[in-house]
Amino acid sequence: MGLLDRGAAFLNRMDKIAAGVTITYIRGAARHTITAVPGNTRFAQSAPEPGGATLIHGERDYLIDVADLPFAEPLETDRIIETIGGIECVFDVARPSTGEPAVRHSDDGKTKWRIHVTQVK
Repeated sequence: MGLLDRGAAFLNRMDKIAAGVTITYIRGAARHTITAVPGNTRFAQSAPEPGGATLIHGERDYLIDVADLPFAEPLETDRIIETIGGIECVFDVARPSTGEPAVRHSDDGKTKWRIHVTQVK
């Protein structure tokens, strides 16, 4: 492992410690409590006319270490529960409104999943 790889691994650990939240990851009847880093991917949609406004919006996502997820990869039928401000919020793994895949690796080393979600409760 080179210096850059060690540095990236260190930053990933610190991000999880500093910004990580406890979530319940659900697939079928299986429930797993893991630490994830919530995020918000920003998407830009250009105006249809030159000089028009550009719409920028964000959708919630979670960064989860590949090693923490007990499955080979996340599926669109999975669900995530997180308590936010004392309220249990339920999210389904789902494609963002841009049509991008619901799940992708977020780093070149393929050590983290970026999982897009839609709130259902």
